[in-house]
Amino acid sequence: MARVDRRRFCRLALGMGAAGLGTAAWWRSAGLHRAERAAKALGSDVAVVVLHEDRRTAEAAAGEALGAIARVDALMSLYRPDSQLRRLNRDGSLDRPHADLVAILRNAEAFSRRTVGAFDVTVQPLWHLFAEAKAAGGLPTDREIEATRRSVDWRRVRVSAERIELLAPGMAV
Repeated sequence: MARVDRRRFCRLALGMGAAGLGTAAWWRSAGLHRAERAAKALGSDVAVVVLHEDRRTAEAAAGEALGAIARVDALMSLYRPDSQLRRLNRDGSLDRPHADLVAILRNAEAFSRRTVGAFDVTVQPLWHLFAEAKAAGGLPTDREIEATRRSVDWRRVRVSAERIELLAPGMAV
């Protein structure tokens, strides 16, 4: 059986949910209208399905949801070179960050604290290391993993409304 990576898992899960909504058609008998929008965002295909009694409300909600996804993508995409997250990872700091990015990183810090570091928003360097090794047909060495782990530590991220800083070389969110 083929391994399922994060992106494939999300596509399968979202696809099964959307397929269930589309094929069952139970919503029609309930007097609901269906509005669907799709786009490329977050490094993948995304789709939004809204069911509502009023067709215009469903259409507007689907459009607003896709707009919200587009705003998150523009701000926090790892794939867009102009996103604030990509600039933070590249430069190690970001002045005047968007309030949503500040809020997410503060929530990530709180979650890391509650999980005693089991959740670590700075895991990106390890993710990248394993992705590169997989592309080369293998796994990283223990030495590579240990060296990369020095760039992973949620406690070395400073977040304020004015500035976000990654305090270790090679860190990334």
